[in-house]
Amino acid sequence: MIPKIPLGEWVELLVDWIAINLGFLLDGISSILEWILDLVSTILGVVPSLALILILAVLAYFLSKKVLLSVGVALGLFLIDNMGLWDLAMETLSLVLVAAGVAVIIGIPLGIAAS
Repeated sequence: MIPKIPLGEWVELLVDWIAINLGFLLDGISSILEWILDLVSTILGVVPSLALILILAVLAYFLSKKVLLSVGVALGLFLIDNMGLWDLAMETLSLVLVAAGVAVIIGIPLGIAAS
């Protein structure tokens, strides 16, 4: 029989060490990201759904120069609003925007350093 590698225990020890020794840093980062997420979510929640649908449809047209795409964006967002899922969709969009921003902030310096 092949002996099992105690990978789960090692990862648990690593996570515990990080929580104990770097908890203050992770708490600070978490607070900052939570504040940014609340800000983006509030901004998306304040804008009326029809206005945001129009803005995103126009943005889709200017980025792609395709009328069919912008019509599809508008129809899809109208459907989301009509189904009563607008608030949940805006929460999801907030998470995606913040995550993409964090990825860019981390990725650009790493890419520059790697080249």
